[in-house]
Amino acid sequence: MFVIFRRQVGAKIILGYLAALSLMVVIGYIAVARLDRINATVGRLTNELAVERGLAQDVESQVWLVRFYANKYVRTQSQADLDSFDAEFAQLGELLAQADRQIKDSNRRARLEQIQAAVSKYGEAFQRVTVLIQQRQRVESEVLDVQALVVDNQLAALRVGLNTADNPQLFLAFSRAQSGYQQMRLNYVNYLATNDEGYVVLLNRGYQDAHSAFLSLESNLAESAQQQPVTNAQTALEAYYEGVQEVQSGNLQLKSLFTTQLDVLEPEISLNASEIAADVTQEF
Repeated sequence: MFVIFRRQVGAKIILGYLAALSLMVVIGYIAVARLDRINATVGRLTNELAVERGLAQDVESQVWLVRFYANKYVRTQSQADLDSFDAEFAQLGELLAQADRQIKDSNRRARLEQIQAAVSKYGEAFQRVTVLIQQRQRVESEVLDVQALVVDNQLAALRVGLNTADNPQLFLAFSRAQSGYQQMRLNYVNYLATNDEGYVVLLNRGYQDAHSAFLSLESNLAESAQQQPVTNAQTALEAYYEGVQEVQSGNLQLKSLFTTQLDVLEPEISLNASEIAADVTQEF
């Protein structure tokens, strides 16, 4: 009887041990499964955060490329540089579209929306820049180049006519007209190269000197045949001066677009992109 009792107790102990072992296996399996899910979730979140940070950094870098070609186009007025700007700006738009699909955090999305709004304004402002530059190119080719050639030709014709006249006052007036006109041309080139409004002051002075000299020539030339080159040159000079004023007005608008729009929007975009990247880094 005692042996049977001991066997029953032993069997119960073994069964209890097996039950405990089974429970441990089940618990271990559940723990491993949950750990795998946690690791998968952490891995997914980490990958998503890495993508977000990478996109933010790419946006910040792309803005610099956009600005580089914007400045280069303004400097060179080359269609190739404008095409490069358009390509880089389109790439910036693609990056923002990816970021819009990827970024879920409300704070980062708020910054992304600020970037999107600033980029839209940047594109609109640069579109006005291209219009102003194209207007300048038109004025230079259709007005300044044409009228400068007329003035040059009429001055050459006037010089031939004055060679037959023995009148020092006429030669002095002719020299003043030619010198004033040359000062206009020289200071216009300097103005385009430097954007220094001081050259416009000198250009205006050259115009006034040339204009008054042409009036003096016109009043002192007795023969109408000699007066005609003066009249033609004076008319062309006035048209040239009006063209220069149009170019200057466009340049002032260009400066305003950069100082009030492009120069303000670019650092705003870069700052928000940098803040998104920094915020993502804090979550790692």
